[in-house]
Amino acid sequence: MHRFRSVRRSVLLVSCMVAFAVACAPTSTSSVTAGSSPGAASAFPTTIDAANGKVTLDAMPTRIVSMSPTATEMLFAIGAGDQVVAADSYSNYPSDAPTTKLSAYEPNAEAIANYEPDLVIYATDPGDLQSSLDKLKIPALSEPAAATLDDVYAQMEQLGQVTGHADDASAQVSALKQKIQSVIDQVGDAGKGMTYYYELDDT
Repeated sequence: MHRFRSVRRSVLLVSCMVAFAVACAPTSTSSVTAGSSPGAASAFPTTIDAANGKVTLDAMPTRIVSMSPTATEMLFAIGAGDQVVAADSYSNYPSDAPTTKLSAYEPNAEAIANYEPDLVIYATDPGDLQSSLDKLKIPALSEPAAATLDDVYAQMEQLGQVTGHADDASAQVSALKQKIQSVIDQVGDAGKGMTYYYELDDT
């Protein structure tokens, strides 16, 4: 299925969005629960108001399985890479990501459980992933494909809270906003009226 969006922004801005894995999807990510204290291990237990409901972690996760290339990249960007013990087959960035044969499109809860995760992060659920993880008592966080840059920022901050890297995530978000604004300022009116077509797959 082809998915596309027309965006009246510059080509350079589009490149930035794609580079940070902003997928064109109708579902947006949820926000961080207000009142939770970001920080390191002392911030736990913490509760996230996620797309799959409220998720509470009693302790900072140390065995994360990422079933989303976008989440994998973000986790490493905010300094939580050492906590990731396995990532899906499409998580090929950064190069030291622990990529496995786990399928993000046809996830197998039992295969995921073999990595003994204390947190699973996924972008799509074909129907029974969440319920299967619930039965196995494995905490899971749904991070749907972002539809806007604001979704990307919120998602990164959410991952920061849930991994104990809230400050690092905030710093990354701030840096990303500055870079994108710099591109917008440089391009000015030159990008007005431009559109792009984003092909998600080859079908």
